[in-house]
Amino acid sequence: MAIASREKETRTPGMRKLDQNLIYAVRMAKGENVRKGLPKLRVPSVVRTDGTVEVEVLAPVTSSLIAQLNSLGAQIGGVYPRFNSLNARIPVRSLESAALLMGVKKIRLPGKFVTNAGSVQTAGDKSMRTNELRSVYGLTGSGVKIGTISDSDDHRETSQSAFAQTYIDLFNAGCSVINDDLIYLSEPAFQDGVIADAVNQIVGAGGIVFSSAGNQGNVLNGTSGVWEGDFTNSGFTFSYDANTSRPLNAWFNGNEPANGQDPGQLSLQWNDPWGNATTDYDLVVADQFGNILVLAADNNIGSFPSEDGGQLQGGEYAYVVKYSGANRVLRLSNFGGKSQYVTGNQTFGHMAAERAIGVSAIKAASNPERAFNAGDVPEDFTSDGLRRIYYDANGVQIAPNLTFAGAIVRQKPTLSAPDGTQTTVPNFQPFFGTSAAAPHAAALAALLRQFAPDATPDDLTDALTLGAVDILTAGYDRTSGFADVHLDAAGRRVAPDVQREG
Repeated sequence: MAIASREKETRTPGMRKLDQNLIYAVRMAKGENVRKGLPKLRVPSVVRTDGTVEVEVLAPVTSSLIAQLNSLGAQIGGVYPRFNSLNARIPVRSLESAALLMGVKKIRLPGKFVTNAGSVQTAGDKSMRTNELRSVYGLTGSGVKIGTISDSDDHRETSQSAFAQTYIDLFNAGCSVINDDLIYLSEPAFQDGVIADAVNQIVGAGGIVFSSAGNQGNVLNGTSGVWEGDFTNSGFTFSYDANTSRPLNAWFNGNEPANGQDPGQLSLQWNDPWGNATTDYDLVVADQFGNILVLAADNNIGSFPSEDGGQLQGGEYAYVVKYSGANRVLRLSNFGGKSQYVTGNQTFGHMAAERAIGVSAIKAASNPERAFNAGDVPEDFTSDGLRRIYYDANGVQIAPNLTFAGAIVRQKPTLSAPDGTQTTVPNFQPFFGTSAAAPHAAALAALLRQFAPDATPDDLTDALTLGAVDILTAGYDRTSGFADVHLDAAGRRVAPDVQREG
């Protein structure tokens, strides 16, 4: 282990502002053997055939910065001054120099996003009783524009800043109801990030936002892959060199996929301010023989409190090492896979934004000819809550303290809507996943906006949650939220003075 960890001690100033996989790329471009003494180490290929790497540069965006990046051979992509971010393709040999430019906080891979679609759109009309209200009041959603964000061909750039800007652009184009089914694995869990902040601003300006809660499992059905809790010294140590060791917290994963797809994606976060961490944790994955497979060891101080562990296979061990700083609350996520030790709390990112409506899935396919009732249950793959928050979007602490028990707890996901419904769209017959549930809820909100055009986003949210059909435990529960949305009941709450005809 000392061989693996010594790499962190020998980084140049430029390398310290790169994420781990970019550091590997830089070292290999210099002819270094990054697997020396570590034959099993997984080193992802991130360099394009033209010798460049697609990255996100986090820095105040100025004409001077762009000119300097161009002089280093960079090809500039999307530019997002609002979020202090730009996308670029930079020659791998120029990454260290780019990282040392004035104002650059971090250069990282843009990040992976995943959709929350299951196997495959909709006859959810009867489940939510939208057919009744449409028939009685003649509602069509006319005059209400809905924006939908998914993994379509025009979603070119994959950075979180690009995604946040897409939200803002849709709202500025007149979409008063917006829904999406994407999540970035690197979105912050313990505070609102750039996407969540954009969502909150849109709702504050009169929009309403629905985001799929995710298909990564829950404690209720034994499909979760997340552990959250305070760092605890296991009594074991991880050696960084012959004279230096650090305490570690061990966590084992058997890794049966929660939704029958691929093994999970391992990631670590802890509750420091996003972009200004004061502690440094590392994430190590080893096999049963002690061979190091993954060493995720960014220089986190003053940067981001997160590490990406790549894909975790069955029978592998993950270790969280406290390199420096205080004990913090950890979030160790095997995204999409099951884990041996879990706490739930799967929902995170913009779907758990303060003013977003996170949507879980209730299967409608078993009986699409009836409305939801109290006997319905959530899909076994739908992601659960709760969501613990410690900072506002600017990184200012708002929680009483930084322990697991000291968090502000949000009731996310918010509510449930149908999936597993038949559609007339090829390959979506039926359409499963919270990707199906979120647009159902958004369509319902569009009808409510036509029904009660003066209703505020808070009015609509209250109507949807208070008018929901309760399932599982009474009131809110961490898997289904406030349960199944129901247009007839929601309509009577949002516009009580409107009388039925006939």
